[in-house]
Amino acid sequence: MKILILSSEFHPFRGGIATYAMEMAKAASEAGHRVTVVAADYGSATQETFPFRIIRYRGGQHSARDLPRKIALVRRLMWEEPDFDIVHAVDWPFHIPLALSHYRGSTRCIVSFHGTEASFMQHPKRALPLKLLRFWSGWAEYVANSADTATRLRDAFRLAPDAVRVTRLGVGREWLFAGIPKDEARRSLAIPEDRFVIASLGRVVPRKGYDLLCEALSALPDEIASRIEWQIVGPLLDADYAARLRDLSARTSAIISFTDSLPQRQVAQRLSAADLFCLPARRVPGGGIEGFGLAYLEAGALGLPSLATAIGGIPDAVDHGESGLLVPENDHNALAAALLRLHRDPQERARLAAGARRRAQASSWHKTMSETYGAEEGLPTLRPTKMHELWP
Repeated sequence: MKILILSSEFHPFRGGIATYAMEMAKAASEAGHRVTVVAADYGSATQETFPFRIIRYRGGQHSARDLPRKIALVRRLMWEEPDFDIVHAVDWPFHIPLALSHYRGSTRCIVSFHGTEASFMQHPKRALPLKLLRFWSGWAEYVANSADTATRLRDAFRLAPDAVRVTRLGVGREWLFAGIPKDEARRSLAIPEDRFVIASLGRVVPRKGYDLLCEALSALPDEIASRIEWQIVGPLLDADYAARLRDLSARTSAIISFTDSLPQRQVAQRLSAADLFCLPARRVPGGGIEGFGLAYLEAGALGLPSLATAIGGIPDAVDHGESGLLVPENDHNALAAALLRLHRDPQERARLAAGARRRAQASSWHKTMSETYGAEEGLPTLRPTKMHELWP
């Protein structure tokens, strides 16, 4: 099949949607399909090597003023290449451009949802254009990344029970082979063997719930907290929130460190050194929510059990009692109790770690791709001679 993937986030940008678009393109290409990705160039002229064709348009992170350009871009694509078998808008900035194009009605169209859209798209300035476009009329296949995302879309827009299809996300195969022995990882990071290490991975913003874990650590007895080291890896995107975290961290005897985004090898090193992965995410004003939680699967691939909150799509990524533990949202006391339980019971941690590894092994991007596109293997095809293009 010939597949067009439209994404407003893509490498070198880091984030869940960028990962989703990249992995879907790779999986489809490896299965023999002819894949074209359309994404921003982020001001870089780097000619990356990918196993698929990529068309870069000038730009970066999406803003409302970019919408007319995206509409024109998709229309141009339709006139120049009308013969795609599937056109997939992987995130909301390309939903309206696809709905306004002639691919609608002539090509199999797929639009993906990742969690926040259920609230975001209800805003009057977005809901009215969607209504005028008859966006929910069935012209495309609506695909959600979790049962929670699907339910919230159905409830928000009064859709039929079978209107939204769920295809859960996968984990990159490289994560399954990225781990190193714990003692080796700890030596390289100068972490004592007897330290209980918690790892967190993700942007340092309120939605990730880092402050809840700070409060949970403060609630632990000093003799326990003093033997805990918590390593946070992710960009500090909210200066006020980062300052609050530093203030909260001063109230516990646990060691807490912040590290900006790292290459995958160094992330794997820190995860390999840890005993537990914890990301107690929460809902935030405006509808922000964890629609799935790739980080839990990536940690699980390295044999780390997760301690998380039972909100959004997280229960689709963490099997409570099997690959980790889930606690109520915004409850630092419940978080502290679960943390203490796992700290004191290495056998339960080992059981959950094995379950997390099994869950990651069963969650491949090829499976996600084939469930989304409804195809296993494509026919052998010749790749286009021009694999990188920059469109104005």
